[in-house]
Amino acid sequence: MEYQLRPQQPAVLQQQLRFTMHDFYRLKQKTKNTLSITLTDDTFNLVYQRLAQRIQQLKLKSFNAYYKYIEKNKEEISRLVNALTSTSSVFFDNPQLYDTINNSLLPSLLFNNPSHNLNIWSVGCGYGTEPYSMSISLFEQLPEAIYQRCKIIATDVNSFSITAAKRAIFNEETLVSLSQKQKCLYFYKGIGQQEMMYRVKSFIKQRIFFDTFNLMAHGPFCCNLDIIICRQQLVFFDQQNKLHILSKLLKSLNTGGYLIMDNHELQSIMATTNNPKAFLQSFNCQLIGESILQKK
Repeated sequence: MEYQLRPQQPAVLQQQLRFTMHDFYRLKQKTKNTLSITLTDDTFNLVYQRLAQRIQQLKLKSFNAYYKYIEKNKEEISRLVNALTSTSSVFFDNPQLYDTINNSLLPSLLFNNPSHNLNIWSVGCGYGTEPYSMSISLFEQLPEAIYQRCKIIATDVNSFSITAAKRAIFNEETLVSLSQKQKCLYFYKGIGQQEMMYRVKSFIKQRIFFDTFNLMAHGPFCCNLDIIICRQQLVFFDQQNKLHILSKLLKSLNTGGYLIMDNHELQSIMATTNNPKAFLQSFNCQLIGESILQKK
């Protein structure tokens, strides 16, 4: 089985890259041994799509050449992890997500307890656009006193990504969804050779706590959480590990807390059971919409 880039893909990727099942299985073994990530066969195309641009950046001609490059350059593992697991590269990549949090989840969490401290976990935060977007959104939505009691935990398995996220410096392309007013309020604009770069202001940064974390780590996850955002982070785990991680995520929530997942990912997990109602009961939660689980 081979996969080649379709002509309608972006120009940067239009050079065809040969990707065979042999290439896929070697990457599969590498990620399993080093990262505890399982690449199932149905992720073949997704792996191609997420790694092709990195291979182009390195000016390599094939996935075989990329595998050899990884073997010789161990630091490339961090880049590999980031390419496979990062899902958000721009601020407010999913406006509907933030609308749902602001208009439905926050009122529910704060209605009976306005003095409640809000604890949010951004899982697989990549370079930080998701947690910084969340902090901006909360600042705009909540009174100052409540915003100051918010804590956003942002984690990623890739230490390279966490280091970059802590720097909080982004190019102009990542801010495409922000208004000019928002750019001025929440960022410092670079000057001279850095005029296309923006740095997040400290009052937005101070609500966020970055750290490396592997979802396959032993022991409990974070606890006393109100909202967990975990989008497209389970796609590379087998079904048994998906259920194991899902269980631990839900246990990390306070009663009434919310787990936000990718719609397709959650539905694919639930599709393995013939009784969705029993499935939800087994995890002591209810389904809100198509992609949110609320802990009972």
